[in-house]
Amino acid sequence: REATRPPLVTGTLYHWPRGNQAAAEPADLTALKRTEVSIGRGDQCDLVIPDPSLAGEHAILRAEKVVDQVQVLLVPVAEVRMGYRVIREAMPLRHGDTFTMGEREFQYLSDEGE
Repeated sequence: REATRPPLVTGTLYHWPRGNQAAAEPADLTALKRTEVSIGRGDQCDLVIPDPSLAGEHAILRAEKVVDQVQVLLVPVAEVRMGYRVIREAMPLRHGDTFTMGEREFQYLSDEGE
């Protein structure tokens, strides 16, 4: 029965106003117990960030099972950047990955720490 259940998004997502990492706020993704976590400023999002530079729904984090591991995918809805590169399709997040949406920066930390 466990094997048929879709995997859950796990980890912690830190976010802060661009250039001000001291103001970083953690979001416990594991506690949400969701297979997908929507991020944006809209009330319908699982992770609501009241920042006018974000779209109503800006991105989705989706858990996906690959062989015997669960990976978290970053799925852009509005513009998402990693460095200078615009992310146009779903990509796996690794522990420590950082990305930018609007005027906010984000860092993903996996529960496993690797």
